[in-house]
Amino acid sequence: MFTRYNVSPIAIAMVLVYVSSFLLYKGGAMKVATHRKIWNVLLLATFLLTGVFGLLLAIRIDYVLTFSIPFNLIFWHVEA
Repeated sequence: MFTRYNVSPIAIAMVLVYVSSFLLYKGGAMKVATHRKIWNVLLLATFLLTGVFGLLLAIRIDYVLTFSIPFNLIFWHVEA
């Protein structure tokens, strides 16, 4: 079972990816529309992952469901 959350490495990785895509945009290697599409897709994916996991956790607690999930849902909810 996981006991530590990896907030710092994930945040640093996201900042590095953002800075890289921003520099590619500023350098003319990438259009601003492509830069925005990349970040819109990444934000949508993380929102959906967090939202779905949060809803599953809420349903599991509110309705006292005892279904099992093969991974630690709260850990991945926090990581997303």
